[in-house]
Amino acid sequence: MQTSFDELITFANVLTNWSGTGSEQVRQALSSVVVTRARIADLYRDTTGINHPIYGNGSLKDSCESLICHYHVGLDNDVDREKRFHRALATACLAVNGDFVDPTSGATHFHHHLDNPAWSTRHDPKALIGDYLFYGIEDAAQLGGS
Repeated sequence: MQTSFDELITFANVLTNWSGTGSEQVRQALSSVVVTRARIADLYRDTTGINHPIYGNGSLKDSCESLICHYHVGLDNDVDREKRFHRALATACLAVNGDFVDPTSGATHFHHHLDNPAWSTRHDPKALIGDYLFYGIEDAAQLGGS
C-alpha cells in the first residue's frame, strides 16, 4: 500500500482520537479496520475503474474519513496525548506494512460496546477488543486474510 507521510500523520491522529487510553491491541484492531477498508477500496477501484462508494479511492485518508462519524473519544485534560499519538503513529506504520496479524479478522465496521447502531443488529460481531465490537460487513477474505 502506497502511503504518504501526511496520510500516516492523519491516520495516527484519527487513531489517537478513537483509541483513547486503550491498549496496543485496541490500536491494532482499530487500525486494521482502516487498512482493510483501504484494501477493499483499492480492489474495488482496480476491478471497476471507479472509487468505492463508501471507502473512497483506497487512500488511508478516504478510509479514515469513511469512519470519522463512528466514534471519537474526548479526553478531558489530555496531558498524555503526545505520547498516545506516538504510539498510534507506530501502530499505523505497522498496520500499513502488514507487520501484525489483524486481530479483527478483516472487520470493516466497529462501534463502542455500549452503543447500538442500527446497522449492527443485522450483523454478527467478529471480535470484542477493549471497548469495541468489530464486524466484517464487507467480505475481506479475498484480500488474502487481511
